[in-house]
Amino acid sequence: MLRHLFLRGLMVGLITLLYTQTVYAITFFQGSLQEAHQKSKQEHKRLLIYFTAKWCGPCRYMEKEVFNTDSVTQITDAQFVALKVDYDAWNTKPIVEKYRVASLPSFVIVDSLDAVEKRALGRVTTAEFIRFLAPTTVQVVERPIFELRSDEQRYTQRQLMETKGQLELGLQAGVNLTPVSSLTISHQLGYDISLLLIWTKRRMSIRSGLSLVSIGAKSDDGQPLRFHYVAFPVNLSYLLRKTVVLGLPGGYRANLTPYICRLINNPDLAVSSLDYGTKLGLSAFVGSTSRLEAQLGYQLGMKDIGGPSSFNLYNRGLYFCVTFIL
Repeated sequence: MLRHLFLRGLMVGLITLLYTQTVYAITFFQGSLQEAHQKSKQEHKRLLIYFTAKWCGPCRYMEKEVFNTDSVTQITDAQFVALKVDYDAWNTKPIVEKYRVASLPSFVIVDSLDAVEKRALGRVTTAEFIRFLAPTTVQVVERPIFELRSDEQRYTQRQLMETKGQLELGLQAGVNLTPVSSLTISHQLGYDISLLLIWTKRRMSIRSGLSLVSIGAKSDDGQPLRFHYVAFPVNLSYLLRKTVVLGLPGGYRANLTPYICRLINNPDLAVSSLDYGTKLGLSAFVGSTSRLEAQLGYQLGMKDIGGPSSFNLYNRGLYFCVTFIL
């Protein structure tokens, strides 16, 4: 009985040994940059800084396919103090700016004098990463992932946006679900098209331009009516959060848009030629430089579009628009 149990246990152990795959991974230092640098000096090692973000797909590849190899972990454990930096974290901006990082993933090797020895960008193979870690002047081919621009260009543009602001051009198209409140007129779908000039600095964005707005209705006898307006909106947009949207780098914004508009056609009704109001909405965007943004909100017209009370029209209701920022 004991012999059978021993043989069975031995077989289970052998099978487990054969089919169990050893998992290796780089050990990242848990602490600040200053503490990591001090530790590297004490242990006479170089400092390896890995810049990543939650939305970075190539970073996930590096962590799964490269960092988990035995050859890489042996080198990093023996020769480096490794530090992982979240590119989007609120407290890592000084580190990102210090090492001028604008592409992900980024790897920076720092010597004992806090000087950058070399750097690598983008997804690389295990062999390329090992050559990069070697104490030589061999450089890995840089492969920016998200934009075909150099690290220096992206850093310069990012700094310019955060300090002086940046002007951009945007195209916007949307639909409005404005309920036309009247005893004699029913509601139809409306639309608007806008050309916007956009100024962005840090989290704040101001967008102003020219819009063509159409509000639809039908009279009692079924005749379609269209109220066409030229509008002058001023959109105040605030960046709430950078995150992953539909698997891509993006974020969310809060929007407040006061506007004034003037009627440019005559639908043979005694309607007011002027309307003004505001829009309140939330938007989600994808992209970093050229961006696609979708916004949903509520439009509140402050003045009734109408004359006699029997057919007052209210420019109020839900709206949805899509903006492409060039």
